[in-house]
Amino acid sequence: TAQQSTSRQNEETLELTESHALGFVFFSAAGLLTLFYLKIYSFVKVMYGFSCCNAMVTVIFGPLYSRIFRKFRVRDSVAFSTATCEIGVVTYTTLLAAITSYSLGAVWMYIAFTVHHPDSITFFWVMQDVMGACVCITFLSVIKLNSIKVATMLLIAAFF
Repeated sequence: TAQQSTSRQNEETLELTESHALGFVFFSAAGLLTLFYLKIYSFVKVMYGFSCCNAMVTVIFGPLYSRIFRKFRVRDSVAFSTATCEIGVVTYTTLLAAITSYSLGAVWMYIAFTVHHPDSITFFWVMQDVMGACVCITFLSVIKLNSIKVATMLLIAAFF
């Protein structure tokens, strides 16, 4: 129902405060310095790939397969249910969306690790852009800025 959807949406949001903004800037700078000095680019590619695949499930393939199932009047039943890692109930739509996005992510990572200049392959950079956009959309749907002061602090810290 609409009330359950609204309450679930409220549970999944995070309101940022001034301390979150400062922490974000501090940990971003620390992460960039760590990446620069330790040169852990392969680890970052793997983490980027996994997080982007999960974002693609949420933003692209989950809604797409739900719409297709509704269009063809296919009942979306429960594939399995588990309490492990707070996964809960997994429907066939979610399972199909996960298989699709993680398959595309696996191809993207294979190209990233095997091709010397993967940016010359159109699929690689288009998928990288799509995956990055999905992460941004997911981030924007979770984070809530209720204060202009927090937004101002983030912008000032990001550009200076």
